[in-house]
Amino acid sequence: MFQYAIAVGDESETYTREELAKAADKALKYGVDASFVIGYVDDEHTVAAMSARSTGKLDVGKLMEEMGGGGNPSSAATVSKEETTESLGDVLTRKLTNPYFKIN
Repeated sequence: MFQYAIAVGDESETYTREELAKAADKALKYGVDASFVIGYVDDEHTVAAMSARSTGKLDVGKLMEEMGGGGNPSSAATVSKEETTESLGDVLTRKLTNPYFKIN
């Protein structure tokens, strides 16, 4: 079983992709195997982005590829114009808790 942290930014705020990445990096310092930070990256709040980081126990690159993005096993990201930040978090949670989805 993996331990992970998921943070969803304020719905009324706009973040840079760098801010999401730095927050995901920082979250790893709290003893989790992977961290995910989600927020809007455009002023109209129509583009939700997620930055993912891993200590190596969980392949976040594979997970982000499954969600339309990419990266490597320890650092990855995805962007969605179809999902809200909340629904992107829901999709992530379903994938992380699905016993048939192998991400390591």
